Amino acid sequence: MKSMLKKILLLVAVGAVAFACKDVKPDPKPKPKPEPEPSVFKIAINVADGEQYTSQIDSVEAYYSTKEFNTVVLRRVPYNNGKFELELLDTIQNKDFQTIVEYYALKSVIKDVSVSDATTLIAPIEIRCLKDGKITGYYITPRFTVEGADHSSGKYYYCDKNCELSMDKKIDAIHYIMNLKLAKGYNFIQSINYYENNEMKIVFSTEQQGDFVWKIWKEEHDDDEF
Repeated sequence: MKSMLKKILLLVAVGAVAFACKDVKPDPKPKPKPEPEPSVFKIAINVADGEQYTSQIDSVEAYYSTKEFNTVVLRRVPYNNGKFELELLDTIQNKDFQTIVEYYALKSVIKDVSVSDATTLIAPIEIRCLKDGKITGYYITPRFTVEGADHSSGKYYYCDKNCELSMDKKIDAIHYIMNLKLAKGYNFIQSINYYENNEMKIVFSTEQQGDFVWKIWKEEHDDDEF
């Protein structure tokens, strides 16, 4: 009798263990951590009298040109009556733009510019307007009001490393002054035109002067912009 009771208790114990084992669920696999969102550089723009262009513009895009002068679009956003924000990746992966020496060689002044690192890559960032996906010929740039200056404007540039440029020389009746301290990433370069004592002076600087507004212009480039 005792032997039979032991067998029954043993079977009950084994069954309980088997049931408990069936009820145990394996630990769920840990969820992979989400990749961090890429860091971006933001440019907030509010175009002066921007609502006047809504029939001609429905979107804008930021882009740069490669050393072969091909266009690479970085970002396109709705025009939104001239109030929009461009979010550009902090790092441009494509490195198919010009060296800083090649870029300023096109301006015919590189031999007179002191450059801290001639291997620095640089790309001017343009902002153009579109309608139904087609280029309109309108571009957006900031225009500054600087005391004593005839004209002042500027644009953003992307650099792949830190670099400094300096210059103070008269070339073909124009006195050029350049004081640029460029950091890796996006930089804003302002050009300021002065006319003093029958002489034209153009200053290029990464230190902004005066107040500015964003304006729409039909031309892509100004002759004095670097």
